[in-house]
Amino acid sequence: MNGKILLHVPGKNKKNALFFDESQFVTAELKATGNAAVHIGWARSNAPDAENKEASVIEKAWFRRFTLPSLLKNSGTGAVVSLDEYRPHTGEKPCMNVVLSPGQKNRTGVFTPDAPLAEETDVPWLPAFADPAAAVLNWEERETVKEQLTEGKEYFLTLLDAHDKTSLTQMLKAYSLFKQRQRTGLRWLFAGTEAQVAAFKVLTASYKLREHLTILPLPEAILPWQWIAAAYALLYFPTQKSWHLPLYTALAAGAPVITSAGYAAVPGAGALISAGTPGELSEAMKLIFKDEAHRSQLIHNGLERALLFTPRATMEKINQWF
Repeated sequence: MNGKILLHVPGKNKKNALFFDESQFVTAELKATGNAAVHIGWARSNAPDAENKEASVIEKAWFRRFTLPSLLKNSGTGAVVSLDEYRPHTGEKPCMNVVLSPGQKNRTGVFTPDAPLAEETDVPWLPAFADPAAAVLNWEERETVKEQLTEGKEYFLTLLDAHDKTSLTQMLKAYSLFKQRQRTGLRWLFAGTEAQVAAFKVLTASYKLREHLTILPLPEAILPWQWIAAAYALLYFPTQKSWHLPLYTALAAGAPVITSAGYAAVPGAGALISAGTPGELSEAMKLIFKDEAHRSQLIHNGLERALLFTPRATMEKINQWF
């Protein structure tokens, strides 16, 4: 396909809460490879402002039929790949839409950001990639980040986005078990939007280990990759289907991952797999804390795995569809 490919990744809204603003890093690497990508989102373009309200059906239809084609034509974009719509095609399977620009008959291509669904169906898996700026921090850099976030203490990291109350409660129970068995000042950093932080503070108001938690809002709703790179491990058990961008960045930033089997296709051997129950999760936390050699191997495996997921690789898969 000739021309630009536009990656439409919504900003933080009620329907699709992703962890990065793709406009900052997708564009940079693709321009370096001779392609270009531009970014629009419901709240960052002429589209309805979904950060303040859910876009109506009429507003979305108007945007797709009139506003979006105009934006594509003016920017010379050949196609748009969107994570905005999750329409059930076979059962309740999330998908991605590909809409061709004006001058061609509109088509919708179906991808899934979820690897297990791709295995179960004939819907192709379209993996994502890490923030291209992500890298392993040296000791001094890690210490600086830790001083800023957790008063210099090591920390586990979990993003409140895409995690529901049940999964967060299980994590808190696992942390209690972990703390009972380990003498350590290791903290657990939970980060999210201001609204998510407020809700989580209510959930943890009576939690016995509340003083061992750090709960912070993300700056400008964008997760700095340095927060992941400085983490002792990323614990990731989301209930919301999305592109799971934090997993990709954790691999490239040298952060071990503890996650469920449903997300193992991304980190591969760079992660510990846990069912997420308090007992099993606490054992995974214990293993990654006590066995430094195993943790180092996870980091090594993750860095190798990250080489498979790049903006260019994602674009090549899209081009294969066309």
